[in-house]
Amino acid sequence: MAADWPNYNEALVKRGEILLDLNLIPTWGEELEEMNQGKEGARYRYPYGLIKLQGLLRALFRLPYRQLEGFTRALAQWEPMLRAPDYSTSCRRVNKLNIALEPHRTRGGP
Repeated sequence: MAADWPNYNEALVKRGEILLDLNLIPTWGEELEEMNQGKEGARYRYPYGLIKLQGLLRALFRLPYRQLEGFTRALAQWEPMLRAPDYSTSCRRVNKLNIALEPHRTRGGP
């Protein structure tokens, strides 16, 4: 039986895809306005959605915070209002989240 190398190669490439809907980025400005409405003291500069995305990426891919900052800088190029938090801010905010990943289960087991 001959190997189907083109399909095998394509399957390996697809394993590295990160599907990210960039339509969520424009709503971050609105989210920040909502978070800061009526807030006393220092205003939030980074929306909860961004911090949650960072937390999920960190949990899934075991990204160190400096690499997470680089990812967020690249993401910020898509939205002029978005600034990437520095790695220490990301660390502080992500660690306040309660992110627990459930093991993926298939019919045959985990």
